[in-house]
Amino acid sequence: MTRPPQADHSREHPDPQADLYANPLLLDRHRIVHSMAFRRLQYKTQVFLPFEGDHFRTRMTHSLEVAQMGMVLACRFGAEPQLAELVCLAHDLGHGPFGHAGERGLSTALGAFGGFEHNAQSLRVVRSLERPYPWFAGLNLTRAVLSGIEGHNGPYDRPEAQAGGSLVAQAADWADRIAYDAGDLEDAIGTELIEAGQLPELRLWRQAVERVEPALRDRPIYVIRRLVVENIQRIVIEDLHAEERPDGTVLRLGETTAAALAELERFVADKIYRHPSIAQTDAACQRIVIRLFEKYRSEPDLLPRRYHRRRDECELERIIGDYISGMTDRFCLKVYRQMFGEDDILLSSLNVLIGPRAE
Repeated sequence: MTRPPQADHSREHPDPQADLYANPLLLDRHRIVHSMAFRRLQYKTQVFLPFEGDHFRTRMTHSLEVAQMGMVLACRFGAEPQLAELVCLAHDLGHGPFGHAGERGLSTALGAFGGFEHNAQSLRVVRSLERPYPWFAGLNLTRAVLSGIEGHNGPYDRPEAQAGGSLVAQAADWADRIAYDAGDLEDAIGTELIEAGQLPELRLWRQAVERVEPALRDRPIYVIRRLVVENIQRIVIEDLHAEERPDGTVLRLGETTAAALAELERFVADKIYRHPSIAQTDAACQRIVIRLFEKYRSEPDLLPRRYHRRRDECELERIIGDYISGMTDRFCLKVYRQMFGEDDILLSSLNVLIGPRAE
């Protein structure tokens, strides 16, 4: 396998804290996990809204799982594990409220103004929007981490994207995909979305059960789903291999496992993402984001004062997109209530779907 080039640990701006750690990546990690954008991920939706249950994944727990898996893949294929971890930790910093429903809302609202994509927004967050230091805008991360974030192609965002780029970026891509598929499946098991009898239809589920079947007898559902889903991830990771091509090393699955993973992804899309309760909640959340955008655009004085000071940096619509994409689910709902009232039809429909706990 081609040896990956040495990572670029230089920074875009002179940094008085650059010598704080012997390893430059430790400073990057410090800045990412202590950023406000990272802390807000704990209140941003993965699939199920955070207030629907205490054990559903959020954007933060998803990012932590992706980071752990990214390190495993980087070690396996000779890339720098710490660099892969940082790319994975930062890959969703630009995600808006309400998961992909919020992203679709922002993409629609900003369609005529450059669009919205959370991968690009994550880069914008670490290079400009986070401003905890007086010496520069952004977190001034190493160029290696910035390059990895820029090269990340998540499965939802660009499904047509072909594998390629640096090994670190590919490790992050695969870690995101594996964690995304398996995690969403695990969260849905035990809800009304999936019936237990449907799971053996999946080839990966059957393979995983065969590996751990003796340990599953008389176990509670949360133990069964954890063991099986964990082994689904292992099956995919074990089959992932490096293929040398003229343009570099590409990580890919064998045909059999690739087909089995695609089958699982179709199942998850059909049974979870397109389930009426999820689809209706997503539609309401998407519309909430669009209405907020329209309100701020028609009455920009409603924006917080610090955003007014950025009017000379970029157009109003991008500033509004930055503000809304930084919101947590609950803060977005709070602001929406203040603007449109408790009796607004979208809030009423959301309360019917998930109950009045959307605080």
